[in-house]
Amino acid sequence: MEDFRKKLYEDIIIKQISRNNDVETAHKCIETLSRVVNNIIDSPNDERKRRLKEKSKTFQSNICGAQGGVEFLVKIGFRAKVIDFEKFYVLEHPLTDNPDSPEMEKLKVAQEILQDFLKKVKDRAELASKMQAKEKAAEELRRKAVLEKIDEDKERRVAARERLQARRKSQEEQETTINEESNSADDSADTADTTDTQSQPEQFYRAYHSSHYRQPNQKQD
Repeated sequence: MEDFRKKLYEDIIIKQISRNNDVETAHKCIETLSRVVNNIIDSPNDERKRRLKEKSKTFQSNICGAQGGVEFLVKIGFRAKVIDFEKFYVLEHPLTDNPDSPEMEKLKVAQEILQDFLKKVKDRAELASKMQAKEKAAEELRRKAVLEKIDEDKERRVAARERLQARRKSQEEQETTINEESNSADDSADTADTTDTQSQPEQFYRAYHSSHYRQPNQKQD
């Protein structure tokens, strides 16, 4: 029986169900197999508990859907069988309430292994869930930090745009003031030129005469 326990645990549970499935799939598979074994142990002579329809949703999802699930059933004595044109996995030999029978002993070994490993899987599932929650929280913090940085960049761009607009407005006001002062100076200069021109005395033109150039002592003819 120890050889059976070792092969069931190492070859099926560890090397197949645990190693080749994700935590959630392995958990569902182990939980379903444990329920099947418990039902048979509780009612060993109930044929309905020893017969599993292959097309059922639970069987397809939790046992066929996990690598090693069907192999586990075969290892503890289930065999594929067609009944009324439907495929079943059946534990054919009837069991008795004798706890010392080899068949019952195998089922109890399987029950013990499944319950022990189910606890380990649950612990791993809880750890994985905590890690996912932690990663989700960290991702949320990263996303929040990115959004805050975007808002800060937006505020900086708005502030920079406002400073640029204020600088341009100040330059425009300065240019307007300079132009006004320049125009005022030009107007003042034009006014001064007009005033100077008007203040100059009028010069009258006198007709040219030769006496203007006659020497004082020159005798006249």
